[in-house]
Amino acid sequence: MWDAAILEYEGYLRVRGELMALGLTDALADEYLDILNRLSTQVERLDPYDADFRSSDHSKGFAEAAASLKRMAELLGCK
Repeated sequence: MWDAAILEYEGYLRVRGELMALGLTDALADEYLDILNRLSTQVERLDPYDADFRSSDHSKGFAEAAASLKRMAELLGCK
């Protein structure tokens, strides 16, 4: 159990370091990673294999995912 937690934390530090090497500050790198985690959840809700997929309105999910991607691009300086 601890080994998995340590590996996950080391992975987090590695990715965070890569983001900081791209010029992001501590706070912006953390924001990027938070958005990335949120985006993962947002995309999971758009899975057509989900039991409620057919009866759901997906416009909000797509809008949230698009906003997350837009902010991630802004953080990296993409236009």
